[in-house]
Amino acid sequence: MRNGAPIQVRLLPNGNAHAGMLRSSHGRVLEVELSDLGAECAPGAAIELAVQEALYLGMIDRRQDGRLWVSIEHRLDRAPLAALRAAWREGG
Repeated sequence: MRNGAPIQVRLLPNGNAHAGMLRSSHGRVLEVELSDLGAECAPGAAIELAVQEALYLGMIDRRQDGRLWVSIEHRLDRAPLAALRAAWREGG
């Protein structure tokens, strides 16, 4: 994932998606900029970050102005997820 990449941010379990931009990546910590940070985006909140190739699941470490720092717990590649969805649809 490259800096400046568009990213969708959603609080778990059922938050609305918000557009953002990846500012930096430091190991398992991603820094994300959002234009509309709500009060619900507080440290400790579970969050989903979606980019073209993957979904990232993690926790908000901190926030400052329009930025979040998120500790990533899991990465889910979209290609295998698409294959699983297709298999479930065919079998169900």
